[in-house]
Amino acid sequence: MRNFTPVIFIVIGLSMQLRADTISLLPIVDGSAEDDNGDGIFELLLPQNDSQLRAETGAPTSQRAALEFDLAMIPSSAQIQSAYLLLTMTARDNHTADFVVNGYVGDGVIQLSDFNAGNPILEVSFPASDPIPLTPNRFDVTAGLNDLMASQAEIAGFGLSVNSISLLNFASNENSQSTWRPTLEVNYTVPEPSSSELAVAGILVGLFLFKKSSPSIRLVPVRFCKKNIYEQNCHPPQVIVRGTRDT
Repeated sequence: MRNFTPVIFIVIGLSMQLRADTISLLPIVDGSAEDDNGDGIFELLLPQNDSQLRAETGAPTSQRAALEFDLAMIPSSAQIQSAYLLLTMTARDNHTADFVVNGYVGDGVIQLSDFNAGNPILEVSFPASDPIPLTPNRFDVTAGLNDLMASQAEIAGFGLSVNSISLLNFASNENSQSTWRPTLEVNYTVPEPSSSELAVAGILVGLFLFKKSSPSIRLVPVRFCKKNIYEQNCHPPQVIVRGTRDT
């Protein structure tokens, strides 16, 4: 009499889904520094408990600010969709302000070299006639943050300055108004396995355990379908059991 040996065919469809998330980060450090003679070298760190982040170009005294954010909460596989630096203006003078944001790799410590570090990632002009807004300014730093993450930076630093004779102050992380404090708002997506893919993983574990107790069962992969995350027509995982004849 002929017996049938079960042959298990496994068809696996890999489908990576994108999970979107938004995170708001407070700076781990921030501060301002002063150049007291207009030579572009910042010699003096202002008190760390200052409630203001100071950006001023004067004659000859100038001030700049810097703040740093820990990126540990953002997965390394994340794709940054948008990033905004939220700053609440607290003071300005009656000059047009050419505001500049630099991006640099931070280290969790504000030091004098930070105030000339990095490259401009954003430039915005505030006309002299503009009033001080009552809500945070949203500065788009998406490109800059993507560059920092591509360089494997663990801490993102942002330098604040003005190029023209003007003054802009923003609330620091030490400001008594908690809703005014600076924030880095990041929206990102992360590829992750679909629920069906996770189910197949569980099935495979069960099959291999069953195979150990039933040597006559053979596992035969018949097809591997890899689905691009932007495609929609990859077959779902299947487990097909068929018999083959033993002579």
